[in-house]
Amino acid sequence: MKFRTFFPVFIFLFFSLLLVGTTIFYAPSWGLMDDAKQLVDSSRIWAGNNVVEDLSNSINQGVYYMPFSVIWRLVTFRIFRNLPLFCYILIILQNMFGIFLWGLVLHKVFAGKKKDFLLNVFIFPLSLFLSTSFWNIFNYITLQEKFIFLFSAISIYFIKRYLDAEKTKYLLVSLLFTILTVLSKPTGVYIVLVYIIYSCLLAARGDRRRLVALLLITHICLLFSYILIIIGYRGNGYALGYNLSLIAIVNNFMNAPLVIKLLFVIAAFMIFYIIYKVDKEKRFSLEAVFIPLGFLCYIAVLLPWGIISYHTSATATYVMGMFFPIYSYFNEKSRLARVAVNCLILFLLLFTFLYIIKPRISRVADVKKAVIFLKDFSVTHTGRYFFPPPFVESAYSLSILSGLPVKYINNGILSVDMLGPGVRNFIIFDYQDRSIDLIGVQADKEVYRNDNWRIYEIKESKDSKIRLAVKFKENLFENSIGEAYYSIY
Repeated sequence: MKFRTFFPVFIFLFFSLLLVGTTIFYAPSWGLMDDAKQLVDSSRIWAGNNVVEDLSNSINQGVYYMPFSVIWRLVTFRIFRNLPLFCYILIILQNMFGIFLWGLVLHKVFAGKKKDFLLNVFIFPLSLFLSTSFWNIFNYITLQEKFIFLFSAISIYFIKRYLDAEKTKYLLVSLLFTILTVLSKPTGVYIVLVYIIYSCLLAARGDRRRLVALLLITHICLLFSYILIIIGYRGNGYALGYNLSLIAIVNNFMNAPLVIKLLFVIAAFMIFYIIYKVDKEKRFSLEAVFIPLGFLCYIAVLLPWGIISYHTSATATYVMGMFFPIYSYFNEKSRLARVAVNCLILFLLLFTFLYIIKPRISRVADVKKAVIFLKDFSVTHTGRYFFPPPFVESAYSLSILSGLPVKYINNGILSVDMLGPGVRNFIIFDYQDRSIDLIGVQADKEVYRNDNWRIYEIKESKDSKIRLAVKFKENLFENSIGEAYYSIY
């Protein structure tokens, strides 16, 4: 096997095994997002007398309408209840397969050169890890964006096959995975919008009218069917904050991070550029608009709610995909340019692994250490435990996992009247929850510490108000550029 053939495949497999090996080494357990809730729901439903009815109620009473994700969670948490490590490994394998599929998609829609096929499919897609929000779909078991990421790739791949061959079987396969994308989480409806807008572009050009009509009709019907389902569905919790008023959407866009606004402008410009090149130079196929259009539609679907970092996880494919033509340009320019651009990607990938990916795997693993300490500590130290904002899910999950009544401090203020009478009181911090206002109390003694957790005993104080801010160990990248980027994107 030639080195040029072997090297891209080797790098892809090596990095996949590196992720699996690092995960096995740290052995993370259940996390603090929604894992505990899913453990409770899974146990309740499978222990019930009517699994189908309880499952249906779980789907219809959720925060979102996402039947596929709900079923996947219930089955997965049933199978891996005592083996969460295998859940993480399964997610890694699923996502790496998704990365490979996105490599195929980018190669096809941008009409990549045949000689660059392996580089396009196995090396460039690894650049998705450079978008730090992307790692969320590996790090959090319950995050549904991993299905949007996977099913969108399969859907686009087969819609491209349909557009090339005009065989209805490819359209049907694409529709199946489009439906699965939408049923994974409501934000998955963005892919339907992509196809409808693309169909309108084809129609405006007067191309392939029968194909356009079939493509447009099927996806408009799918969109309206989904809208009718959502209208009849009543979500709860923070999903009710989805505000479709124009004022709310404009305000959310204006308040979005600068990087999102810049990418929005780049994506819009790229669509016009692709259309121009298709008409004038025949350089691209029109399907290349799927990439910038995918980003625009995804952000448009999020805007009524607002831009939350982990919700943008699935946009990494479109963000990095917009740089694919630049990557192809250097691959074609010269041998030196080809070596340089691929070495740059691999260097940045190694840097990201060392300073972003590995620390985050370690952080998830430290949840288990904190839970074990709390269980052991509570045997000899009866008390009341408090958890600061901003994540109420973390307090609930920690309470379920440790078996202790962890109280969430909603307003970020812990006052003396909240302390439990006749018992010891403790405040718990993890790396995401770092500060709180203390009124009439103070942190008296640190009872637990590791890189990502602190637990302090709280006692009465004469001071009227103290701001307790906890510092955690961070590498230079996280403490400056990386953490700032992570917080906004």
